[in-house]
Amino acid sequence: MADPARDIEDAYPLTRLQSGMFFHSQQDAGRSTYHDLSSLRVTGPFRAEALTSVLAALGAAHEVLRSGVDLTTFSEPMQLVRASAAIPLTVEDLTGLAEAERDARVARWRAEETARGFDLSRAPLLRVHVQRLTDQEFWLHLSFHHAILDGWSLSLFTSRLLAEYDAALGGATPRVPRPGTRFRDYVLLERKALADESARDYWAALLADTDSCDPPRWPDEAGDEGRSAALHPVPLPAHAARGVREVADRAGVPPKAVMFAVHVAVLARLTGQRRVVTGRIANSRPETEDGDRMVGLFLNVVPLVVETGGADWLELARRVHRAETEALPFRRYPLSQMLRDAGRETPFGTLVDYREMRSYGKLAHRRIAVADADFFEQTNFGLSANYGADVTSGELRLRLNHDTSTYSAARVAEIGAHYADAFAALIEDPEAPVGDAFAAQDAALARALADWSDTATALPAERTLPGLLAARADGVADRVAVRSGPHALTYRRLHASVDALAGRLRERGIGPGAVVGVHLPRSPALLVALLAVMRAGGAYLPLDPEYPAERLAYTLADSGAALVLADTERPVAGDATPVLRLGPEPWPAAPAPPDLPPVAPEDLAYVIYTSGSTGRPKGVQIPHEALVNLLLSMSDEVGLTAGDRWLALTSLSFDIAGLEVFAPLLAGAELVLSPDGAADGGRVLEELRNSGATIVQATPSSWRLLLEAGLGEEPGVRGICGGEALPAALADQLAGRLGALWNAYGPTETTIWSCLDRIRVGEAVTIGRPLANTGVRVLDERLRPVPVGVPGELYLAGEGLARGYRGRPGLTSGRFVADPSGEAGRRVFRTGDTVRWRPDGRLEFLGRSDDQVKIRGYRIELGEIETVLGEHPAVDQAVVVTRRDERGGDRLVAYLVGDERGEATRAPAALRAFAAGRLPAHMLPSAFVALEAFPLTPNGKVDRRALPDPGREHVGAGPFVAPLTETERLLARLWAEELGLDRVGTADTFRDLGGHSIAALRIALRVREATGVEVPIAGLLTGGTVASLAAGIDGGGRFEGSVLVPLRERGGRTPYFLVHPLGGSVFCYAALTEALPEDQPVYAFQVADLAGGEGPESIEAMAGLYLRELRAVQPHGPYRLGGWCLGGVVAYEMARRLADEGERIEILAVVSSSIEDPVPPEYAVDESAAVLGAFGDHLPITREELRAVEPELRLPHVLALARGDLARPDVGGERDLARLVRVFQRHARAVLAYRDTARAPYPGALLVVRAADEEYGSAHLGWAGRVSGPLVLLDSPGRHSGVMTAAHAGELAARLRAVEASGRAGLDRFGASEWSDGE
Repeated sequence: MADPARDIEDAYPLTRLQSGMFFHSQQDAGRSTYHDLSSLRVTGPFRAEALTSVLAALGAAHEVLRSGVDLTTFSEPMQLVRASAAIPLTVEDLTGLAEAERDARVARWRAEETARGFDLSRAPLLRVHVQRLTDQEFWLHLSFHHAILDGWSLSLFTSRLLAEYDAALGGATPRVPRPGTRFRDYVLLERKALADESARDYWAALLADTDSCDPPRWPDEAGDEGRSAALHPVPLPAHAARGVREVADRAGVPPKAVMFAVHVAVLARLTGQRRVVTGRIANSRPETEDGDRMVGLFLNVVPLVVETGGADWLELARRVHRAETEALPFRRYPLSQMLRDAGRETPFGTLVDYREMRSYGKLAHRRIAVADADFFEQTNFGLSANYGADVTSGELRLRLNHDTSTYSAARVAEIGAHYADAFAALIEDPEAPVGDAFAAQDAALARALADWSDTATALPAERTLPGLLAARADGVADRVAVRSGPHALTYRRLHASVDALAGRLRERGIGPGAVVGVHLPRSPALLVALLAVMRAGGAYLPLDPEYPAERLAYTLADSGAALVLADTERPVAGDATPVLRLGPEPWPAAPAPPDLPPVAPEDLAYVIYTSGSTGRPKGVQIPHEALVNLLLSMSDEVGLTAGDRWLALTSLSFDIAGLEVFAPLLAGAELVLSPDGAADGGRVLEELRNSGATIVQATPSSWRLLLEAGLGEEPGVRGICGGEALPAALADQLAGRLGALWNAYGPTETTIWSCLDRIRVGEAVTIGRPLANTGVRVLDERLRPVPVGVPGELYLAGEGLARGYRGRPGLTSGRFVADPSGEAGRRVFRTGDTVRWRPDGRLEFLGRSDDQVKIRGYRIELGEIETVLGEHPAVDQAVVVTRRDERGGDRLVAYLVGDERGEATRAPAALRAFAAGRLPAHMLPSAFVALEAFPLTPNGKVDRRALPDPGREHVGAGPFVAPLTETERLLARLWAEELGLDRVGTADTFRDLGGHSIAALRIALRVREATGVEVPIAGLLTGGTVASLAAGIDGGGRFEGSVLVPLRERGGRTPYFLVHPLGGSVFCYAALTEALPEDQPVYAFQVADLAGGEGPESIEAMAGLYLRELRAVQPHGPYRLGGWCLGGVVAYEMARRLADEGERIEILAVVSSSIEDPVPPEYAVDESAAVLGAFGDHLPITREELRAVEPELRLPHVLALARGDLARPDVGGERDLARLVRVFQRHARAVLAYRDTARAPYPGALLVVRAADEEYGSAHLGWAGRVSGPLVLLDSPGRHSGVMTAAHAGELAARLRAVEASGRAGLDRFGASEWSDGE
């Protein structure tokens, strides 16, 4: 047997870029990352022997075409050059097919080929496939790994291949000269660059102050769960190439600099950043005589950093060219080393490239010509702008290559429109400012903003609170206006008392402009005092008796209060302000209203003090017209009527109290003034239930107290939440319990609330849209509107603006500024809050601008991380801060307050995994510190300076645990060797020890060599420990587990047990679990094949297996069972058996589960039918077409088609798909056999939930006669395939909650009916 080592001609290390490409392609196994495919449609004869001889000559000349890769044998990854390695050539004859079928076969082969990987150890990493169309036409496909050919090399290779093939057809022998320069010479150049300190210093300085500059995307954009590539051709203006050349000539730069300038300008536009950083491809070929004739990967990805401010197109092109020129001496310094030097991750997710390839269509050949061309590639960048010349026409072409898991097709089309606008603008006027290039996009943005901000609403002629209340009082005189404990006042009595006290205040000289402190406990007397001050023309100043005396004294002195209203019991801080003491009944009803002056809309209604950044509270002055606008707008938004009761909980020193004490009075409703405020959740909950309140406003903290006190479903109560950021988990809990919930946002300076959003379970929590007569601006640093998705500072305008800060003209002028829109005399308030527009016109709150930090070059909003952590079901509150590490750098630390068990907050690795699914790597905290409660400042805010430092126990790596088994010792040794550590324990995780991508790949390959078991790279990078991976290896590569999956374990309610549908996965129940209350436990049964076993063959056996697992969690009833699709049938059989054993079934619900027509019978016997059924018959191929695919290629072909929205989350590769089809067919056989077997009916009630948009054979889905109890029929929105999705799961959850709360009667409002045999 020949020794393969003797065939090795040379060996040398990989370049850094090759290493990175090989890693990403291995990590994305089964996908197309860095698998390139170039296709040419050639006219002329095809001769296989001629093409074979040409390929042999090319392979002999270029060593990269004879090279494979060894990643593990040597101390570093090596490429091994073979003395010979034939380039594989396969031929497919399509000459007998119709044109449409030929085109379909070509497209199908391309899709299948890009899903086929390369064995990196086998040379060459290139294969050629020919598809003959006619005797004089064929497709020539070159399929290769990008790590062996760059774009210029592909052009050289293809041009030479075509020329030699043309000559060979004429009888010539192919001759391709072998370059004298070797690829190892290029590797040596890179090694020299790595040792160049000047290169290191250059790139370190350039990256020192760069921010990530990627176009925004939305988490709910439709995109693949896995990576896949898509191309978007950008339609450029006619003769764009000529226009670019003319601009380049005027600027004195190459045309490429003009093209790159467009890319830079678009990024500046889409991100709002003046200093743009993106990746660019640098050509690093050896500068030898024959260097330009070599083929290989002679590239480096380097940062392109350009300042765009104040530039026109000519200047921007010069800046781009200057940036490229300055970097030229350092272009071979690898990107991976730049990032290691800077201690950061890649600062860009975009790439720009220009490929000056040859125009194959213009090459002169005697016997062949290129008629068409296509090219496919997928990188690890989210978005690449690829410039080049059309291979047939030579015209300029721009294609946006995008990762569909990062940007949807619709989003990339929007981005492409910006490129098209930029090209049109620069060709029309190269001297125009770059920022003016997007006129069409600016106009579209202006139209959208105008539409979203159109809040103009007519106000009544009377715009003061006393005037409106007086007009309202006549119609509700004898109704209760305010109630507090045992005390109550009717509207008649309230207004008489107000008038009487207002008269006394007038006698004291109180009138417009005067400030009166109100120092009273919560009681009807407090309300009388507030209204009396305003009735007299003054402005009230709330003084909470519970506040520190020093603060109250400062507030009185700073405000210049003329008088203080106080009770007879409490002392008033300070002695400089006169005090009017009020007894329990200090206001005898006046025989006639006193003669009081009218109050003007611009007069002050109140002055309220808020904390200041300097430590001195500042007084915000609110006029009547601002208060009235807020009250009328909010009353309209929440539907406030005279029939409502508003439970007021908030301290009067918090400005939001103004809404809850005055809005009910304007509506003629009843105000229930809680004597104790919101401090005691149990007492507030009791008051809520006893008072019959229909609306409550509270902060998130107060709502959380109510939940902890036992707040249940209160469909008759509407809630308003504001004052601080509303966590998503809390929002879902409240929205699922209350009749309606709104999230309110607004600074004190714009009168309580400025924006409002209706919150629904499972939807994003935003601050919504502006209230009536409220203007919204989201502006960048230059006070220009930012595009949708780009963070900016929020400015507010309109009727709600305060007059300013009392006695602080400098502070007022700094925060209340001229409207940048240019309207004369109009002011806007600078909030200091960072927000962004969503595509639907709602505003997303990102945090305070002063909460913005910079970590490893990324500018990060801490509030965004806190929001994500707050979505974890076991996290009640989260605070994220920066801490200085041992090396002097900053790191992120998360502090968490969890539920009463605190299990999740004690598991840093689990929290990191949760956050990693929602945040980019640079935003992941390095430590997670669980606290019983946060330390607070005197005003109740989190005292961030008092948070404790994290310890080792707060990161993923815990105490050292020595390896015990042989496999654990093997893994620990490999990890230690690759990561340069002295020891590794069984509880350590790869990431926490500093593991990186290439090390993960090397370890996975070394483990496979040592054990024969494939260890998934993801298992290393996503939290696998030495112990867990060793257990999987010792189990033959299977990771045994239970068929019962806890989707949510916490909570005291009776659990739901849900059974998988056809195929066996339980991913489908995720949205329903989220839509159910947070304290509702949910378990789901997955097929045994997913837990490392082999699933049962019958429904009866499934039911038996699942019942054994169920009883381990809940030994006895009452039970709640259900399932969608096949799961409904299995749940029914489980319920039958439990009923036979005397157990009580509280709920049995089958969702879109037909027993009369459960599956098409062909699913059981036809693989193609089963495959298409597993994907909901949504794949773009018919059953007949799929059957025509060769059996061994059928599943790879399906994987190539099942991308984007069509992909299944439980299918990551061919092995997963084969398992899914096997299980799908087994389930189909089982349910058909169960349907056709007679058995005793289930004795209880069965709830049949039909998908409202689906058509069934009968109304009862075949369940009539299979139950002896009530058969309840109910519709829920969606089709069969959509009823469980996030769009509709909330409706299904609402129906389940209704039947939990009220039984069968609770479903009447959903149109439920009972089936009877007579129907």
